[in-house]
Amino acid sequence: MKLIKTAIDLKYQKKSSSDLYLGTWCFNKDPNFFNSVKDNNINKYHWDDRDKYKRDFDYLSNLYEKTLKDFSNILNGIHKLDRDSNYWRVIIGPWLRFFIDALFDRYECIRYAKEQHVIEKVTIYNYTDREKPPINFKEFYDDFMDDEWNEQIFSDCIKYQNISYETSNVEIGYSQRNNLRPIKKFTKYLKSTILCYQIYLANKYNNIAVISPNLNILDSIKLQTSMQQAPILVSPEPEIKRVEYQNRLRENFKKPKKSFGFEDFLNELLYKNIPLSYIESFSTYVKESLYLYPKNINVIYTANGYQSDDMFKIWAAESCAKGSKLVVGQHGGNFGTGLMNQTEDHQLKISNSFISWGWKREGYSNIKTLPSIKLSSNSSSYNNSGRILFVMAAFPRFFFCHYSMPIGGQFGQILKSQILLIRKLNKKNYNKLKIRLDDSGSHYGWSLYELFQRHGMEDKIDTSNKPLMSNLTNFNLCVCNNNATVFLETLAINYPTIIYLDPLYYEIRPEATKLFDKLEECGILHKDSESASKFINYISHDISKWWLSTKVQNARLSFIRHFANSSSRKSSLKKLSLFLKELQ
Repeated sequence: MKLIKTAIDLKYQKKSSSDLYLGTWCFNKDPNFFNSVKDNNINKYHWDDRDKYKRDFDYLSNLYEKTLKDFSNILNGIHKLDRDSNYWRVIIGPWLRFFIDALFDRYECIRYAKEQHVIEKVTIYNYTDREKPPINFKEFYDDFMDDEWNEQIFSDCIKYQNISYETSNVEIGYSQRNNLRPIKKFTKYLKSTILCYQIYLANKYNNIAVISPNLNILDSIKLQTSMQQAPILVSPEPEIKRVEYQNRLRENFKKPKKSFGFEDFLNELLYKNIPLSYIESFSTYVKESLYLYPKNINVIYTANGYQSDDMFKIWAAESCAKGSKLVVGQHGGNFGTGLMNQTEDHQLKISNSFISWGWKREGYSNIKTLPSIKLSSNSSSYNNSGRILFVMAAFPRFFFCHYSMPIGGQFGQILKSQILLIRKLNKKNYNKLKIRLDDSGSHYGWSLYELFQRHGMEDKIDTSNKPLMSNLTNFNLCVCNNNATVFLETLAINYPTIIYLDPLYYEIRPEATKLFDKLEECGILHKDSESASKFINYISHDISKWWLSTKVQNARLSFIRHFANSSSRKSSLKKLSLFLKELQ
């Protein structure tokens, strides 16, 4: 039996009916996805066992904390610093957690294949970028959702687990790194000019810095000027060139082997994959960040900068080490509701204050509830045409984040159930349906447009390209299939909404269960596709009558008070402004 690890094997290996596919991610941009899965031998995915998924979440959380502590000491030694672990958590925490969890997932995929099948042939290629760790978090994030990165990591797992393999001279590099779009000269000049002025003014007037606040420009200006601060509108992104990989420095991260298991494997790969921005280029990043970001800041507010922007994270960590307070604002859904969410955990731990949209969490006294500006910026408007907009989510082919959502190939099961839901609609509702596809689906390697086309639903796909809130004015009902931001937006503006969440993949934390139960009791929430389609058919003759009923409205109001708290935009901006000023 030949093992097919990724789409790269499909490209270079001859197909056979006896091939074992490591996962459904092998079918990259395959419009015949369902038939390909049905007609081939797919390795059982280890996290289809969601009890294991939860146990592994707890295990990996503990392993992350232990590794972060070790890394903090080593990085302090390399850079001649004396910083605490929270300083390094802000800087390397996102990368370290993503890498540990992703590596564990790939390791377990190979282990499961080895235990359940007789693997007779595996091919390993010539990986040209093996000695080229990512420049920074952003480059890593692009890499690890790509076939090339995963092909190399799976091959490392195969070698470590002593599975026989043959080699190929075919060269495999990181395609994402070679396809970066050059910045136009005028854009670069304009951004540079704005940066010069904003840093000059911020250094002169500001003691509060608002960076990547997940607001439109007008709201960002209003927020900052209301606090008598010079607006910061552009985040610095200096061009830092790739420097040489220094094995001498990286050897500091290696530890003696304890046992032949995952943690030793992690030890072997961690030091090779740490982004250059945390080791070789770290001093350059520190120097540039302290120059390009404002000095003498008392309070830092961000909603998006905490994860991918290494320049911002280093500046924020340096500022906090001098006494600044870091405030992180909730930027989307799943927070406070999903049973597991590694990014929520991270944000709560790095922030002096975390602004939630209404929920609290035991053990975290730093959570402050305020109305969401994102949700406050919308107004309710829908017609009585009975038209239905199905807002579909998309997820990466490979596991990338440990949270209570479908991961990896499980998205295929979600797609099946969505198609079933659509097919169960009566003719009248089917004719009034439009499907809004997630633009990221193509980037993730799913040919969603072609897939729906093959199911005879090409004319159902919404091609208006309007923002969601603007688009909803042409419809009477929104259907969504993801525990994320969309249904928080629609419930907040009192827009008729049907939510379909498969409880197998969308585990809800105990504190939120009662409020989700209320949504289910009144027909907003459904846990299987047949229930959702039957209910849509039942209410479609008079959606407003159902939606405006006392039972529905009470359930909606109770839910949004805890998870989608909103007010007028003016009031929400004022409350955030007052809170940030109080922290000075």
